[in-house]
Amino acid sequence: MVKILRLFLVSLATALAAVACSTPGENQNVETNPDAYVYNASEFNRTSKTFAREPTKIDSVTICYNKFGTKPAIVANMATAECQKFNKKAEFVSQSLSVCPLFTPVAAIYNCVDGNK
Repeated sequence: MVKILRLFLVSLATALAAVACSTPGENQNVETNPDAYVYNASEFNRTSKTFAREPTKIDSVTICYNKFGTKPAIVANMATAECQKFNKKAEFVSQSLSVCPLFTPVAAIYNCVDGNK
């Protein structure tokens, strides 16, 4: 009986820890999300000429996110904000599962086009 009680308490503690670490629900701010970010393929490549520098122009932007914790509006807002830094407009191109890392596996790819079009 004591072993069953211990097993139950360990299972309960594990379940509570998993719930505490899960992604936020409806209380999530539409403007920001710490789990979504702008992907930079050469971010850690120290031999790159653009290492640790802000880009001067961009043609596309990739946003990495987890679909269970990030609303589509957040991803669209992030892409729009990134393209607006260069006076361009974000246009959705595609999604990919082969670009981003495991915990944020979905990549939303946007082209940054001239804002006058």
